[in-house]
Amino acid sequence: MLAYGLAGDQCDEYVRIGESTAMECLQKFCRYVIEIYSDVYLGMPNEQDIQRYPIKHGLPRMLGSTDCMHWYWKNCPVAWKGQYARDDHGGPTIMLEAVESYDLWIWHAYFGVAGSNNGVNVINQSSVFNEVLEGMAPPCNSTVNGNEYTTGYYLTYGIYPEWSTLVKSFTYPQNKKMLDFKDEGGAITDWSNDEDEPPEPPFHGPTSDFQAYIEWFKDLRNNEAHHALRNDLMEHL
Repeated sequence: MLAYGLAGDQCDEYVRIGESTAMECLQKFCRYVIEIYSDVYLGMPNEQDIQRYPIKHGLPRMLGSTDCMHWYWKNCPVAWKGQYARDDHGGPTIMLEAVESYDLWIWHAYFGVAGSNNGVNVINQSSVFNEVLEGMAPPCNSTVNGNEYTTGYYLTYGIYPEWSTLVKSFTYPQNKKMLDFKDEGGAITDWSNDEDEPPEPPFHGPTSDFQAYIEWFKDLRNNEAHHALRNDLMEHL
């Protein structure tokens, strides 16, 4: 049911259980998977992870890469096809936003947004920056090209907004430094398996008040900080 999107009564002949029992088992399975594995496999990078990242790829404080993809929805109800379809995909789709680190650890997944959206709409709805806005993100301080930065960032591409936590490569590099930065940013996902290292428990920082939330929100969407960070990273490389 979960893998193929089947209805509950389509499995009764195969597994010899009724529809209501099949639905209850599926719900319990999903709930227990989330309870057992979410803190490790869908958790914000902790201090141990952040300290290890610069050693692997040379970009200080880079927490991973984020992108969205369209998942074709074969069994989409007819009444919903309009809001889940776009002309460039030829049918209804559901969008998946994911963040992965250099070792292909997918620690954030936001699934189910209507396929008529794009990466910009999805990132405004997802929870990927909730920890930053709530003051619960682990410390991520570094010096890049002589300038101090206190938050991590993610590699993205052209359609994403110019936020302080997102770094995009240059669409049309005009010199060797820009070209080197673009090439380096596209080669960060080299495989490196660290299964022998024990996982560190997730970080839970202090709860902030509303005024602090507003300030973090402004810092998150700071256009000038986005350009300053990208230029400093280019010089760093």
